[in-house]
Amino acid sequence: MKKILRTFKWALVSFLFFSCDACQDPDPNPKPEPGDEKKIVITTIATPTDQTLRSIHFLDENIGYAAGGDEDIVSDSTRGVILKTVDGGETWAKVFERKYRINDKDDRGVELKGGGFEMTSVFAKSANEVFATSFLGRIHTSKDGGETWSMQYSVEGDDVVNFYGRYNVLEDITFFDDNFGVVVGKRGNYLGLDPDTGFSAFTMDGGDVWIDILDGDPAEWRRASTNTINQQEVAMRNNPLTSAKRYGEKMLFLTGGLTNKGTLTTCDEYTIESQTNKWEVMTPKQDQSNAPKFVDSAIDGDFIVVVGNNGLRSPTTEKGAMFSSTTGKDWQPVPYGGDNKLTAVDVKGQTMVIVGINKGSNTEGPEFVSLSFDRGATWTRIEHDHNTADWKDVYMLSEKKMFMVGAEGLIMKLEVKE
Repeated sequence: MKKILRTFKWALVSFLFFSCDACQDPDPNPKPEPGDEKKIVITTIATPTDQTLRSIHFLDENIGYAAGGDEDIVSDSTRGVILKTVDGGETWAKVFERKYRINDKDDRGVELKGGGFEMTSVFAKSANEVFATSFLGRIHTSKDGGETWSMQYSVEGDDVVNFYGRYNVLEDITFFDDNFGVVVGKRGNYLGLDPDTGFSAFTMDGGDVWIDILDGDPAEWRRASTNTINQQEVAMRNNPLTSAKRYGEKMLFLTGGLTNKGTLTTCDEYTIESQTNKWEVMTPKQDQSNAPKFVDSAIDGDFIVVVGNNGLRSPTTEKGAMFSSTTGKDWQPVPYGGDNKLTAVDVKGQTMVIVGINKGSNTEGPEFVSLSFDRGATWTRIEHDHNTADWKDVYMLSEKKMFMVGAEGLIMKLEVKE
């Protein structure tokens, strides 16, 4: 009997000893179950340029464009470049490149004032129609899939489209359908850039004519009939804009703000009758000490995510921000495992990718890229070979294939393999 009891006690002790893992807290970073492991395959794509690429956009799974350029202080010139792929980003060809010097003339012999021809964004509206913006207020268009390019001219035909000659900085261009498109940026003036005022213009005819939402001279922003300030002017105050998206059926969604005050601007029921639009500027709650401005957004269904940075380059003060919402009104911070500057974001389904710039104290690690497979609940920092990529934009072709662009013509592809 004693032998039986001793045997039972030993069995009980053995059970408790070898089952101790069940008594511990769950692993905060559990290992994936067999079959759930994800392998990230990284490919650096060869490109025919050493210019900074600032924007990437795909029309479909095969056709895409990347655009950018740099300023050459020595020669007092700027260079714009646009690349195209027809095989889903595997290879890229140069379809536009031009070096502009101050006071060069366009194809009509009209002097191009102000320089600033670095491309800031590109958007393929169809297989034939492509639009690109450059730094100081120009819109470049192609009607033949990038074979030839021209600058759009104003309605009066006497100047390049730079929206009343005030050298507005254009940051982003997008179309919601064949006819309705929006361009956003910072408003300039004859005496130089006014960085505290946002700029936006829209087209209702597919991009032939663009209309400034403030409709003319700033002195006329106040409606003469009521002597009140219209909603557009209020929305643009202290609010330089960085990106434009469509949320739902009728809402225009814009990111922007100042380096110490990030803003998210919405316009319900956006129509050509701009005086009837309902504008709202939101400031998600942040630590207002060097609070980041918002520079990019991504939308999938009713889910919106925005990212930003405060523009500083000091390791002690620079930082980024990330917020998400499912209503476009209520915003929650998204911890992304760091506080470095974020520059771009994209989301499809449960997969989200963010890119940015390393902290100033990290000069050797790979430039910041991080993936989430649960819409931001957990993150995986991606290791790669580029520590000075200075990422500018990212685009997801699918939940398993994405591209990011940056300095010196860099295009990097990430593929998720199960």
